[in-house]
Amino acid sequence: MTKIFISYSHKDTIYFDELKAQLSALREENWIVIKDDRSLCVGDELDPEIKKMILSSNVFIALIGPNYFASDYCYTKELSLADDKKKTIISVIVENCVWDENTRIKKHLVTPTNGKPVKSFADRSDAYTDIVKSIHARLKRDRAALPPKKIPLKPLAGKPSHDATRPTSHVDLAGIIDIKKSKGSIHTIKKSNNEQNTFNIELPKNKTVEVDEQFLFATQGFIDSVLLFDEMMRNNVCDITKIHKENMSKCDGKRNYSAKKTKTEITTLEAFFLVLCKYCANYLLDCYQVRVHVRYYDTRDKIYKKYIAICEDKIYKDDLDQLKYGEGLIKLAADEKRSVLKSVNPEAAKKTKNAEKYKDFLTIVFPNYYAFNTPIFTMGFSVEKQDQKTQDELLVLNYFRIEKIIERHIDEFASLTGINMRSIFTDYYTTRNYKG
Repeated sequence: MTKIFISYSHKDTIYFDELKAQLSALREENWIVIKDDRSLCVGDELDPEIKKMILSSNVFIALIGPNYFASDYCYTKELSLADDKKKTIISVIVENCVWDENTRIKKHLVTPTNGKPVKSFADRSDAYTDIVKSIHARLKRDRAALPPKKIPLKPLAGKPSHDATRPTSHVDLAGIIDIKKSKGSIHTIKKSNNEQNTFNIELPKNKTVEVDEQFLFATQGFIDSVLLFDEMMRNNVCDITKIHKENMSKCDGKRNYSAKKTKTEITTLEAFFLVLCKYCANYLLDCYQVRVHVRYYDTRDKIYKKYIAICEDKIYKDDLDQLKYGEGLIKLAADEKRSVLKSVNPEAAKKTKNAEKYKDFLTIVFPNYYAFNTPIFTMGFSVEKQDQKTQDELLVLNYFRIEKIIERHIDEFASLTGINMRSIFTDYYTTRNYKG
């Protein structure tokens, strides 16, 4: 799936809304996922977040017109960054302007055909049809131009080898991901000159999963995503910690210090998990319609309840299914102390009202955050569409134990802020019947 960032002047919002609606056809077919400044959460700093979205995107679409050139932010910052980073740039001419005299614009693909402005079309839907077809053609051309990957020639056993899992990467996977305890194995079960290699993946308590070589190639994108996720989370943990300490200092010497301290910790904790869910959705799964959520364990009702959920970069306001401990995937994950996937553990998955909507989901527990052998909170990745690419991405996250990476950031956050998460989740939220 191609990640697209759309750059536009807010004076041209009408064109942005129309184009985004027309691009939905490509999005529904899992060709693209769209990012723009509306993807920001409340409280996000504009410059750093916009920069992250541009850097993580493959294609940069600029809505060109007089307003765009008049915007120093759009032209000088956003477009310049995309050009410097060699992103695929597509210019959509929305209103009459001298774009053809601009070297930076005319060296890239310009739409509609011949640079005819969208505004000059009698029926603007004709313009957007032309634009979307041009974008689709460019995406197909770029995808076809990708260099062929090397086919692994040796069977894999135990810990995946460097060449087999990362055909083009120089990153030390073992240094990023703790796979020594995964107890998984991959081995070739079919190989010939005329047939594509096929592999078996064996996971603890999971039935054997058969995948083709594209699954192994998916690990390259996974490593890139993990590195970006790590960087973003480290930066945000530092930022959140700084704000937390400033807010805590304001509580010193105040009446009701204990209550104010708890309230500050609650606010910081919610901000952290909101960012964590958002970045998991943005960087760890390259698919459309993914929900990332956190449940906490209500020790009084002995039920896992909604804490925070993100879907499509927005706060997910609907309720989550309340799950009893001692059954379903949470029980299996807790017993194994690792992530488990519904599609390879269907017998363990509990029937819920959202089971039909979400075709597959990854359930994650964190061994450092148990109370009386029970996870005090869990995390889940749920997807509405179950195509092969999404399935492979979930398998990569499951096999390479993404929970170890996420837990490291949770540990760092808890250490730097001094927040006792066990106390907050098991006491504060339970006694107040918190509703996310």
